[in-house]
Amino acid sequence: MNDASLQAWMPVVNERLQMAGVRLAAVLNVALDPKPESKPTAAPRQP
Repeated sequence: MNDASLQAWMPVVNERLQMAGVRLAAVLNVALDPKPESKPTAAPRQP
């Protein structure tokens, strides 16, 4: 890649890095939450 192509792709790279940072922050917030809420992932089954 030359400098011109790198410069052309920099906005896309920066946006993707920002999106990845937001996703990572969300994962870490859930993983490191000292008081996780008990949220059911599915409705209870009826007998």
